[in-house]
Amino acid sequence: MSQSAYSNWDRKAATERALKTADDNSKSSTTDGYIYNFAFGSNLNPNKVKSRKMSPTQTLRGKLPNWQLLFNHNGGYGNIEQTEIAQNLDVSRLSNNKKGTPQPNEVHGVVLKLSRAEFTQMAWEEYAYNSILVPITIYPEDVPSVDASIRKGEAPHIIHAIAFKTHPCAITTPTTLPSKRYIQLIQDGAKQSGIQQSYCDWLSQIPSS
Repeated sequence: MSQSAYSNWDRKAATERALKTADDNSKSSTTDGYIYNFAFGSNLNPNKVKSRKMSPTQTLRGKLPNWQLLFNHNGGYGNIEQTEIAQNLDVSRLSNNKKGTPQPNEVHGVVLKLSRAEFTQMAWEEYAYNSILVPITIYPEDVPSVDASIRKGEAPHIIHAIAFKTHPCAITTPTTLPSKRYIQLIQDGAKQSGIQQSYCDWLSQIPSS
């Protein structure tokens, strides 16, 4: 899809698709109508979420094993890809060998418990992304806070959440780097949210464009 088509992407249709993903996957919703979203990019930053007028009723730290964080979304924004696919891409620019911090084989972030209205707004903002269901392993320290209504037979440390993965129309080269402002939002958000130190260390050495 051309850049022109991407620029004119239908936000309403994208929002409807995201809501359908949530509705078709009951594991990502609570019995009282809230929807779980896995935030791994700028929405990992509490201040960014607040600036979007969202107030999650719960925020849990977690990770998505066997996936990797990329910045191959048009403009250098965040995206996630399964490791078996990412390992065939040139992501060498995302690791500074001088610091010896290899790219993790997992994506860390926070699970946001959003009202349906807030999730709808999030989908509107993330209009060039597809919505997918992913199993998030919650940090052990946060497991006691997991809502029993979302477990639905799963291990208590697993929450199924909706993540936004870049739509093919917005994919760019895997060597793309994030802007200084964008990666700073993620780095600061990871620290503020208490994300695992080794992951923060990797984020801290990602160069910007």
